[in-house]
Formats: sequence, C-alpha cells, structure tokens
Amino acid sequence: MWTDWNTFISSLGATQGLLLAIFLFFNNKPAKYLAMFTLVFSLGLIEHLFVELQQNSLLFWIPDFIGITSFLYGPLLYLYIHLSLKPKIAQAIHKHFMLFYIFFGELLMVVLLKAVFNFEIGEKLLFAHEIIALELLFAQLFFYCTKNLILLRKEKRKHGPSLEPSFEPSFEPSFAKWLFYLTSALTFIYLLSFVSTNLMLLGFNFEEVLLSVVQLGCVAVVYSFSYHALMQKNHIGQSVDTQPKYNNSPIIKENKPEYLRKIIDSMESEHLYLDPLLTQNKLSEKLGINRFYISQVINEYLGKSFPDFVNAYRVKKTKALLKSDKGQYYTLLAIAYESGFNSKTSFNIVFKKHTGHTPSAYRKLLQEKAKL
Repeated sequence: MWTDWNTFISSLGATQGLLLAIFLFFNNKPAKYLAMFTLVFSLGLIEHLFVELQQNSLLFWIPDFIGITSFLYGPLLYLYIHLSLKPKIAQAIHKHFMLFYIFFGELLMVVLLKAVFNFEIGEKLLFAHEIIALELLFAQLFFYCTKNLILLRKEKRKHGPSLEPSFEPSFEPSFAKWLFYLTSALTFIYLLSFVSTNLMLLGFNFEEVLLSVVQLGCVAVVYSFSYHALMQKNHIGQSVDTQPKYNNSPIIKENKPEYLRKIIDSMESEHLYLDPLLTQNKLSEKLGINRFYISQVINEYLGKSFPDFVNAYRVKKTKALLKSDKGQYYTLLAIAYESGFNSKTSFNIVFKKHTGHTPSAYRKLLQEKAKL
C-alpha cells in the first residue's frame, strides 16, 4: 500500500516537474538550465517505473539512461545559479558534464556491443561498475551543492553590510535566500540518498523507509520550484540580456558609459536619492540626459529598473543611519524620511525587498549583534 502511494506521489511530482520544465524553457538562458535540471530531476522520480524494460531486448537501455542523467543534477543547477548571478562571465560549459559524457559513452558502447555481438556484461563486473558510478555521483552532487552554497552565501553577504549598486544583474536577497535554503534541502536529500543506498549495498533491509523519505523530499523540491516559478517569475525567468529591448534606441553607444557615470555621480556625490520626489523626468532635467536613455543605461549596465536603482541608495542610507549613534534614538519613520522615502508603507516594502528583513527586524538584529 505504501509503495503504491509512493509511486502515485512520485508520478504527480514528475508530471508537475515536466510542466514546470516546459514553462521555464521559454525564458532566458539561465532559466533553460533550470528547465533541464527540473526535467532530469523529475525523470529520476519515476526511474523505478522503467526497471522492467531492462528485460526488453530493444529498450533495455532506457532505465540506464535515466540513471545516467543523475550526473546532470549538480552541473545544471550550478550553471543556473552561476549564470544568473554572473551572466557576463565566460564559462567552459562542457567541462561540467564530463562524467555524464563518460557514462553516456559507456552506455552507447554497451548498446552497440549487445546489438552487434550479443555481448553481455558479467554480474560481478556490472555490480562493481554500479558501485563506482554511485560513489562518483554522490561525490559530484556534494561538490556542486558546496559550490552553490558558497555562491549564494556570497550573494547574501553582498546585501548585508553594504548595498552598492552592482554592474551585474543579480537575484534579490529574498530569492537568493530561498535558493540557499532549497540547495541546503537538496544537500540533505542527497545525504539521505547516499546513506540509504550504501545501507542497501551493505545488505540492511530498512533502507526502503529512507528511500521513501528521499522520494517525498524530491517531490517537495519540485513543487517548491513550481510555486516560486509561478509566484516569482520575474526572478526565475528574468532575462539578463536586455539588448534586444533597445535595438531601435537612437542612443549613441559611445555615450553610454558617460551617461552612467553622471547618473551614479548624481547619487553618490549629490545624493539626489534623498529627494523623496525624485523622478526619472526630474533627473533627466538635472543631468541633461533623455529620460529614456537614463532608463536604458541603468537597465543595460546594472540590470535594474530606475526605482530599484534609486531605492538601493536609500536602503543603504537607511542601514547607515540604523548603525549610527543618532539612529539609536530616531524613530523608523524619521529614518525613512531622512533616507529619501516618502511614506512608511513604501519604506517597509522596499527595505524588505532589498534586505530580506523589515526595518524593525533589521534594527533588532543590529541590537542583538551589539550585545554579543
């Protein structure tokens, strides 16, 4: 009965994952890696349904192929996170898939040998090969999970003490935080899978419980991805290549760096963000730059909208005030007005969006840290 329910839930998760993969595939390049990860991860949920095909002389290779796709889990999720955080950094993509290429090549060789010479691999050799493959798989999974956690932790720290505008599109703190927790959950699931698989190899008979927990955890991961893909599509499918949007823009390419310098100077030297009534039109008049050019340059170079660009400086000012001596005695509303916000509501929304904390929660964290 439990096995039937387990199969049913796994099948639901795989179906959901397939739909999510299709949804993600039509987004930008990083999202395509997430789509492929979701697809192969979902196939892994129903791998056991294809085991009987091993007895089929024509389709015996399908279960093995699905098993080999497990070597894509780590690289695909890593490439999604890495290219989303650092889209302009060149990556030697294929090196990440070397283990998959090796085992896929082996499978092709076995299929050809069986088809042409009716070659069969001995059971002992096959068993030894499976153990080596499994240990390599888990080593690879833990390696990429570690890389992902390091990347996301760096992203989290970047939004901690300072909030300097970045020249690379990046996740918002709340989304990076969610990805960090999700990667941590995946690491735990991989660890459980590692333990249960090795218990099975050692002959213990209670590994089925752990494997069921792993299956349920994997389904939960797929549904978590689906929820965030639908609720936060602007992050998961966010396009980092904004060039096509401005193909018909009359802006002179050589002028863009100068425009960007003036825009940033207006914030960092003249502190125009402190004006609660600052608009794109107002900044345009101040700098003598077309308002549409301002939006284009900020979007292309910083990966941000004009409001997000300005609010980043306001949040940075807020955090500096909260850490200052006088900030200990100011009300949060007074700090909001002094930082350039024009209402308590917008202050709370923007601050949490950029830091992952409400202003009051952030102040409390600072106070607790000061006591240590």
